[in-house]
Amino acid sequence: MKLKILAALMLGALFLLSACSNPCEGNEERVNGVCVPVLNTPLEKALFHIQNADNYALDITLQLDFTQVDLSIQFDETRIFYDFVDEPIYFESSAEGCFEYTQIADSFVKTEVACSASTSAYGFYLNFEASMFESEEDGFRMLEEYHTIIEDFFSQTLTNPNVSSVELTLMNERLNQLKFTLQSEQDRYEFTLTFSNFDSVTVNLPQE
Repeated sequence: MKLKILAALMLGALFLLSACSNPCEGNEERVNGVCVPVLNTPLEKALFHIQNADNYALDITLQLDFTQVDLSIQFDETRIFYDFVDEPIYFESSAEGCFEYTQIADSFVKTEVACSASTSAYGFYLNFEASMFESEEDGFRMLEEYHTIIEDFFSQTLTNPNVSSVELTLMNERLNQLKFTLQSEQDRYEFTLTFSNFDSVTVNLPQE
């Protein structure tokens, strides 16, 4: 049950699109009329990419003792598909509003839902900055003083969450995998987030 609650927490919202103000700031440059940060390292490029990506897949594994829960999320611009413990859920954002498609028996029911201003509340990784990590042989390790970014998120459902061993790997200057351990009271959770299929995801909404 605890694992399902944690997995449900990941069903937070849609995604965040960011825009750059004019003029450009000191650490930015103009590319095709848009201000973007000056990116010097693979980690900076990977974090900037994920913060602006709207088409990719995210697989999340939660491990508690011998119990494992898997959650798959597919982002396709204005559409998102959650495969949550064999309970498929679709979200759609359009000019008419935001809608959720939930399965009842063999059909789906479309319901209008509120469009949250904080549309990426689940995506704590969108707040990562390159300066928060130190380089290791096989990737990057988050400095302990920044663990609160993850702890604050899970404090919504867990008592005094304590995060450790936050490790991040890249592939072709894109996020590949994020791993961390979370301790809450007597429970120890192992999280693995795997990013893939950038710019190749297609989400087809179900028929009502």
